[in-house]
Amino acid sequence: MKKRVDKVRAISLNLIMDNQKPNSSPKREKKEFKIFPIISEIWSQLDKTEKKYLKFGLWFITILGAISTIAIPLLLTKLSWVDYTSTGQIGDTIGGISAPFIGILAAILTFLAFYVQYKANNLQREQFNQELKKQEVDDAERERSWKIERFENKFYELLRLHKSNVNEIQIKNRDRTQITSGRNSFVSMFYEFKYTFFCCQYRQNELYAKDEIGVLYTPEQLIRLAYIFFYCGVEDKSDVVSVAMNQNPRLSFNTRLFGDVLWYLSSVKQGALNSRTFYDDDQAIVTDNKIEYRLWEGHQSNLGHYYRHLFQTVKFVAKQDEQVITKEQKKDYLRSLRAQLSDFEQIMLYYNALALFGDDWISEGFFTEYRMIHNLPLPLANFGMRPQNKFAEEMMRYPNFFEWE
Repeated sequence: MKKRVDKVRAISLNLIMDNQKPNSSPKREKKEFKIFPIISEIWSQLDKTEKKYLKFGLWFITILGAISTIAIPLLLTKLSWVDYTSTGQIGDTIGGISAPFIGILAAILTFLAFYVQYKANNLQREQFNQELKKQEVDDAERERSWKIERFENKFYELLRLHKSNVNEIQIKNRDRTQITSGRNSFVSMFYEFKYTFFCCQYRQNELYAKDEIGVLYTPEQLIRLAYIFFYCGVEDKSDVVSVAMNQNPRLSFNTRLFGDVLWYLSSVKQGALNSRTFYDDDQAIVTDNKIEYRLWEGHQSNLGHYYRHLFQTVKFVAKQDEQVITKEQKKDYLRSLRAQLSDFEQIMLYYNALALFGDDWISEGFFTEYRMIHNLPLPLANFGMRPQNKFAEEMMRYPNFFEWE
């Protein structure tokens, strides 16, 4: 539409310029004003309905003007009893009669010219609005791309820091000459925690058989008790931390049981009591033979920072605006993070959450919705609360919840 209007303007300008140019003929100067191309161009800019009404109006004016021009003078001269010969020529009468019709026609053409200009202005305004909307969409897309880039820069920086945290984990072995470090340390930590659980279960059963405690804790509750000693350690300042942790209302184990387990673990650590051999739910042997370092030294200095940073990384991804990072994209990013976790890291992450030290992993849906323990080796998690029992409902709701199903 804009091109057509510009063309009309160009034609009008050329016609006006043509009228201003002298005729090339030396004999006669003649000014021509080509009005029909302008009318034709204006006509082409009208839609079908507008042309229909305009045709009707022009025909009506033409017919009415022709009839009036012929009939009225005849009525006024031949068929009227009034003598008009003294009032002027008949031509003056015809001119006076036809002048209004010619004026109306001229007004219509003028109106059409302004109307076409009006439509051109509306088209320009519409094009401007479309360009503005397109610009807004482009700006929004650029802003989204910028947010994604900023997110990815931070995410991969957090991922790099996670790898650094894993590599910084170091535990001196029993002979104090070698060091268990990195991902390998999670293997020994797993077997230490498992052994600690069975020590707690053994002392609970002993006390219950002697009627020294009146209630048996569930396997899931014993996981929490074992994790206190595994995480804080035994002896020296570790005992103070362990006792303080047990005062948490969410834990609060029986004082008799807590004190007896603390005594038993300390005695085994010092060598005053021999370590025992236990059997897990699958009748596999549970001993301290697979633990490369000294028992119950505590892992707060290594795991505290490790789990806090890992949790904040997952939360950073999960809390992103879904208009910028969709739910599926979040899962893809967290798959990249989960790929950095070994099987033993994931199993220890599960027990950390189960022990209420990191229960936000469960409440925030990081285990269920984002599958952060998808690769957890189920055959190894065969003590305490098994993952397939803890997440039985989720396994029914989500297919392939665990890779080991």
